[in-house]
Amino acid sequence: MELVIPAEKQLRTLMLWFEDEQAVREWAGPSFPFPFNFESFKENLNLNKVSSYVLVDNKEECFAFGQVYERLGRCHLGRLSVSPQHRGEGIANHLISLLIKQGRTLFHLEEVSLFVLMHNFSAIRAYEKAGFRFATYPGTIPYNECLYMTLSCR
Repeated sequence: MELVIPAEKQLRTLMLWFEDEQAVREWAGPSFPFPFNFESFKENLNLNKVSSYVLVDNKEECFAFGQVYERLGRCHLGRLSVSPQHRGEGIANHLISLLIKQGRTLFHLEEVSLFVLMHNFSAIRAYEKAGFRFATYPGTIPYNECLYMTLSCR
């Protein structure tokens, strides 16, 4: 599997992973509108401003999605999601590893961060397995019920 910039086919697949407003809010935050169409989905992902990737196999099937950008001097991972059909298969760990590598190449930073909802226990386990630890966010966390996690790559 490899990380690639999402094509229309993969974005359309990604759209199907979020069936209701709550699922969208938990994945993309409270400002991401629901319902959405293809154009609004693309626009609200900020694909022109945020480095966005899908994890695909050699048949270009979309297994996962994630974004990476600089936030507070760290390489920040956002909007991570694994295909509902492939959850529990270790795909999240593969996605996280590749996104960290890509983010460090883009931003040349030694630390990585992310937010996770405090009730998303499977995501917390995946992040801890990848080496992330809970940290104090320097300021007010932008979303309710979120925890902040960091990883040092030194």
